[in-house]
Amino acid sequence: MSFIGLPLRLEMLATRKAIWRVMSEYSYNGDGFSVNVPNAWITDLTSIPWWIPFVKREGEHTPASVVHDVVYAKGEVTKYGEAVEVDRLFADRDVYLRAMEVRNTPPLRRNVIYWGVRLGGWYSWGRYRRKQGREEIKGKANIEVAPLPQEQKQAAQASPIQEKGPIDD
Repeated sequence: MSFIGLPLRLEMLATRKAIWRVMSEYSYNGDGFSVNVPNAWITDLTSIPWWIPFVKREGEHTPASVVHDVVYAKGEVTKYGEAVEVDRLFADRDVYLRAMEVRNTPPLRRNVIYWGVRLGGWYSWGRYRRKQGREEIKGKANIEVAPLPQEQKQAAQASPIQEKGPIDD
């Protein structure tokens, strides 16, 4: 398990909500899967509530946090060159927790972040899945509704089909 393409370079876009842009692509190779963080990816780094002051948004865990953001947003990782859908537990435990271990995040900080994501990440995960569902449906929903019998009758009366007889020369 390793990160490729570090050091992570970020540009702050907004201070109030701490919004950052990734300035160079990098990837995380986990146990049989990989996650690519594209250049210009927008992230909030580590979502930490204000009442947990001893865990900072940035630190050795930051590259893992951005990878986790990508997995939450896409709902998938790459296995053998193919996109594979994952569940939230996989995103939190097999990606985020393991990636923080690879980055040598101290155990107390790593576990506080992990359990914070397990307890509070359901909202973001659900929001991304709902958004993803809307994007998949958008433009693909072609519906044809059959006319009611009375509508068929009215249409037939409005433009009667004229039968043609034999053609006379």
